[in-house]
Amino acid sequence: MSPETTRVKLCGTTSVEDGRMAEDAGADYIGILVDIDFSRRTVDADEARAICSAVFAPTVILTYERPAAWTAEMVAYTGAAAIQLLGRESPDVVRELKALTDAEVWKTLYLPGGESGEHLERGLAEQMGLYAAVGADKLLVDSVSLIDGKPKFGGTGHTHDWAVARRVIAAAPAPTFLSGGIGAHNAAEARATIRPFGLDLCSGVESSQGRRDPVKTANLMAAARS
Repeated sequence: MSPETTRVKLCGTTSVEDGRMAEDAGADYIGILVDIDFSRRTVDADEARAICSAVFAPTVILTYERPAAWTAEMVAYTGAAAIQLLGRESPDVVRELKALTDAEVWKTLYLPGGESGEHLERGLAEQMGLYAAVGADKLLVDSVSLIDGKPKFGGTGHTHDWAVARRVIAAAPAPTFLSGGIGAHNAAEARATIRPFGLDLCSGVESSQGRRDPVKTANLMAAARS
């Protein structure tokens, strides 16, 4: 794969069938949410291990505000290639994980859907620098939205300010994925205008929450690669 190729991660995988579907469609990474109570896309440790064992593509387990030791044990048990931290984990957690595991450590950072401004850009750029400095292998810029009065981190189907994302990703200190509301209708635009290291796709490939649709998956992969 050339350095210019946009990588694609298909996230929210809930079954071996959907993991193989993602791999067959050409996904570079397969994301699996593990023991995240508030997500309907979550699976338990045994289900995650089964998915990781069934595919050849690198798998990424996503966790939310767990202790570093718990997360390191989970990645060892499942055999995942990487850990993605979804919550407000501090840079110290990334540093701990780098000492506990050989798996890559990814950190998701958030832009509020429907908001923009220089303060958001400065804040995001500062966070990216802090996490990269302690060894984060990859970063992701996703959307956070209020759902029923509560913040929902990722998997919202909502976009954020792409102008801000474009500037911070261009200057990012580590390879950075773009996520949040990306579907077949805008994947090619996201790839061409923002030029991220990769696209992180979730809701745009589903027939229902947590169930992947083969036609949507194929169409979105084609758009992401176009």
